[in-house]
Amino acid sequence: MKEHEIAKDFSRETRKALRKAGRTIIGHTWLPDAKGAFANGERGYEIDDRGTLRIRTYLDVLAMAIGM
Repeated sequence: MKEHEIAKDFSRETRKALRKAGRTIIGHTWLPDAKGAFANGERGYEIDDRGTLRIRTYLDVLAMAIGM
């Protein structure tokens, strides 16, 4: 994922807080809704969490940035 694509979704401060915690957004994907339909799903972010790949929602990434 290119840096300018990440900047559209997350502020510089959020990206900086993630990097400080050893996390980096490396890509994105589409997550299905609760019924399994992708048409009503949401964007998921691929996070390198200190060497472990995690896929998180937008709000989950914000929570990671503030240390929750």
